[in-house]
Amino acid sequence: MNRFTQHLWRAGFHSRPFFCACLVLALAHCGRNAELKREWRLLDAPHAAAWKPAGMENEGKAFVKEGEITTGIGAPMTGITFTGWESLGVPRDRYIIEYEAMRADGGDFFGSITFPVRDSGLTFIMGGWGGGLTGVSSIDDLDASENMTRGNLAFQNNRWYQVRIELCDENLTITIDGRPFVKVNLKGRQTGLRYGEISKCLPLGFASYFTTGRIRRIVVREG
Repeated sequence: MNRFTQHLWRAGFHSRPFFCACLVLALAHCGRNAELKREWRLLDAPHAAAWKPAGMENEGKAFVKEGEITTGIGAPMTGITFTGWESLGVPRDRYIIEYEAMRADGGDFFGSITFPVRDSGLTFIMGGWGGGLTGVSSIDDLDASENMTRGNLAFQNNRWYQVRIELCDENLTITIDGRPFVKVNLKGRQTGLRYGEISKCLPLGFASYFTTGRIRRIVVREG
């Protein structure tokens, strides 16, 4: 019995017809709330088939196999793009993306995600600029190495890292293994992608730079 039905019972509204009618309404309301929070697992069928190589110049192999993405070493970048984003109907200003990423080989960024924001997108960099830099490109025309989201983490090869991205209206929060790395309000700020081929990952995609990256357990939820 939820709080609503408990309140009715204590208030004396417990005749069988009245109580049953209220219970049906309460359960229907809960059902509608549950339907609002949809979830998609993007490496499960049928979504797995919607991942395609981004088509970057001199990119390495990018593919999905057995529930896992691999982006091979490129010269310099390799990307992969999820082409089914628009068909999901995810609100562009309120969603959560979770995934796990590993740098299997190399020493620069891996598992870096480009995700939709406003009419373009942003990219969360993991292990860039020589292996340890984190941050978001670009905010106010400043890339991840220059703006307020810049951070550092000594990423280890062959270790999985859990990433969580939450966009709630103008508030962007990103954690790695539960540790906050980005918390920024985008109101009044200019957002967009760094110049170059990273735009080929829109609306949602991953890229690596002179590294082999692996990504798994990609889940998108309505925020």
